[in-house]
Amino acid sequence: MKKSNSLILLLLSILVFEQSCESFHPEEVHNLNDGKVLRIGHGGLGFVSLYPFNPYPANSFKALKLALEEYKADGIEVDLQMTADNRLVLYHDNYLDSKTHLKNCVSNYDYDEIVGKEYKLGIPYDWFQGEKIIDLDSLLTYVKATNLSPLIHIDIRHFSHCLSAEENEVRMYQIVDELLGSLMRNNFPLEKVLLNSSSFELCNYIMRKEARVDVSFEINIEVDNWIPKVHSAGIKYVTIKPKLLDQKLSERWHNLGIQVITFGGARKKWNIELLRKNPDIIQTDHLSSLNELLLE
Repeated sequence: MKKSNSLILLLLSILVFEQSCESFHPEEVHNLNDGKVLRIGHGGLGFVSLYPFNPYPANSFKALKLALEEYKADGIEVDLQMTADNRLVLYHDNYLDSKTHLKNCVSNYDYDEIVGKEYKLGIPYDWFQGEKIIDLDSLLTYVKATNLSPLIHIDIRHFSHCLSAEENEVRMYQIVDELLGSLMRNNFPLEKVLLNSSSFELCNYIMRKEARVDVSFEINIEVDNWIPKVHSAGIKYVTIKPKLLDQKLSERWHNLGIQVITFGGARKKWNIELLRKNPDIIQTDHLSSLNELLLE
């Protein structure tokens, strides 16, 4: 207990002394939402960190609940993977070794072997968290039980590093079919859902399903080359890494009526940098600082 108290005092000291000299005014943003930027909790509260202190794993129930109920986010982003028996769970990393005592990939395990397994993040984080891997249905059930009506961004992690190219090719469509089926079985409001994928083929597959959910194509390279392709496909959202995004690029997408999503912002000054790129949506790793910039 003394160790945890010392850690808290250290973090509070850092908070007092780290003051950003930068200022930002919400009216500086120019986007398709008349300057309003939607605040989406990236995995809930972002990745675990010492400063700002966050001991809760991305996609864990506590992180998602705090993002919605305490920080009043407009929505949350989660990472979706599929088990060996075609069930859907929330987990970010390529390998389970990084955050749990399990080995290899989500695709190596059946549902009952992975859901409920504890996250293991090491000291000091495990002094403060006891979270477990949850499934998609649990999240949908929780969200429906609240009166919050948040947006749910689902990042479809269709590629498993533990499977062959042929196996991944088949499973990438299965994960979408199971996802859409889960949304329908849970009678979840589809207008509140955005599905994100770095596979253009998968985005087109979702569009052809006419599932009445929004789709975002995540672009990691050669952004300029994708502009005409995304526009022709009728996709209305793009997700772009901060290092690839600037005001001019956002303007080009906006001129086509396509909304821009970016992510990151683990500190206030980094959220300011994201805002200055004129996005429509930020999946932030630090909701409290983004709230401070946009709401106060």
